[in-house]
Amino acid sequence: VLVRLGKQDEAERYLAKVDSLQQIEESIDTFERRTRLYPDDPAAWVTYGYALGRAGRNAEAIRAFQVALYKGPATPDVHLLLANVYLKHHQLEEALAHYDAALQHDASYVGAWVNKGICLARMGRPEAARQAWETALRLDPDQPQAREYLAGLTAP
Repeated sequence: VLVRLGKQDEAERYLAKVDSLQQIEESIDTFERRTRLYPDDPAAWVTYGYALGRAGRNAEAIRAFQVALYKGPATPDVHLLLANVYLKHHQLEEALAHYDAALQHDASYVGAWVNKGICLARMGRPEAARQAWETALRLDPDQPQAREYLAGLTAP
């Protein structure tokens, strides 16, 4: 319709978006098929969950990551991915539990400390958030997000 109206540039933007969405759906379908072919492979479930999360299909991503944790060793990366989806889905208690689980596996996991701080801040616990971000900076003094969040806590 846009092409017929002489709005070629606008039509091309929409067509590009459609192509992008089709590629995302195709990759999700591919990863979903892999979970059917290899149902006991935690990596298949993690990849599928990651693709679902990127597509904004948070509830499905949570389920896929939970299956991955059930099927295989609970790695800090899987806990972090699951926690991040919970955080996006505003399920803060669940997110915090998985950030803590990731940190139990690897207390030097800077990304988990940064995101745990975000979660704690959203829970209305600024002092605990500060401690998480300070820990991230002790582990990685050049961590820009932790520094930015800490500055935001002290800004008027």
